[in-house]
Amino acid sequence: MLRWTVIFSHSIEDLRKGIQLKNDSNCDVLLGSRYPDGTIINWPINRRIFSFISNMLIRTLIDKSIHDYTNGFRFYNKKAIDIILEKKPINKGFIYLSETLCFFLIKGLKIKSFPIIFKNRIRGKSNTNLIEIFNSLKGIIKIHRNYKKWKV
Repeated sequence: MLRWTVIFSHSIEDLRKGIQLKNDSNCDVLLGSRYPDGTIINWPINRRIFSFISNMLIRTLIDKSIHDYTNGFRFYNKKAIDIILEKKPINKGFIYLSETLCFFLIKGLKIKSFPIIFKNRIRGKSNTNLIEIFNSLKGIIKIHRNYKKWKV
C-alpha cells in the first residue's frame, strides 16, 4: 500500500526510491517516468492526451530511447547540471524539460529511468492551459529544428 505523504504529484516513496537508484547507478540523469510502466492517477483525459501526443512527437523527432520527455521528476549529477548551466535554452515553460534531455543526449550522458506513480495534485494548480500547450508544440518543433545544429 502506498502512503501519499505529499499533497502534490510525487510520493516520498518515489523520491526515496529515486535517490537510492541514483546512488546505486552510474547514470548522469535518472528520470522518474510515467511511461511506459509508471502509473498516472486522477489525471483528466485532456492532460493524458496532451502528454501522450507530446511525448510521442518528440520521441519520433529526436530519440526513441526516452519515454517520458515531459516529466520533471529527475535526478542529475554535477555533469548534467553543468550542461544545463552552460546551454542557453530556446524554450520557456515545461517544454524546457524536453530540451534539456536533448542537451544530455547530444553530450552523450547516460540516462536511465524508473517507473513512478504520478498522482494529480490535490492542492495547487497546474500551469497547463491552451497557451502552454500551443507553446509546447511549437517548442517541440524548435527543438527538432535545432537538434542537428546542437550536435555539431
